[in-house]
Amino acid sequence: MRIAREDMMGDVCKLDLVNTTLDDSPFEFSSSYTNLNFMYGCHFSVFPNLIQIPSCNISGNEVFLLPETGFFNLGCESKITVPVEGWDMAMNLSNLGQAIQSGFKVRWKVDSEKCRYCAGSGGRCGYDFVTNRTTCYCPNPPYAAETCSGALPTAAGALPTTAPTAPTVPGMLLCL
Repeated sequence: MRIAREDMMGDVCKLDLVNTTLDDSPFEFSSSYTNLNFMYGCHFSVFPNLIQIPSCNISGNEVFLLPETGFFNLGCESKITVPVEGWDMAMNLSNLGQAIQSGFKVRWKVDSEKCRYCAGSGGRCGYDFVTNRTTCYCPNPPYAAETCSGALPTAAGALPTTAPTAPTVPGMLLCL
């Protein structure tokens, strides 16, 4: 799955400064992602490792870009952190927009053994965002549990040959 900041795809010179905070507990991130820090309201003219965003001025102050490495408090009024994949400081700023639009890859963290038992018991494996754990969604009536009532997989790990029906549980993520 890819995640991207839709509000920054067209313009990084934003007046609505909202940081990207992503609960990473249900995700595994791609090893090639990095956080880009957009620094707004900075009251200095030159600072090492910063890239000035051309033609970007908010409230009379320039906007700068700082990679994740080496970040410390620069005395700027605001900072927006945007995770991206496949962009580094050596690249041209013209590629920055494409990197933001492309987003970055994540995978759901799933306990495969629990999913195997869940599927074997007639349920569908999913993720419970309240408990931050893999859970089993069971049909008739729909409910969440460790496993559904029914046959468990054999010792060799074989699953039933018939596919379980999908339960209807509003507001839950099902990993299919």
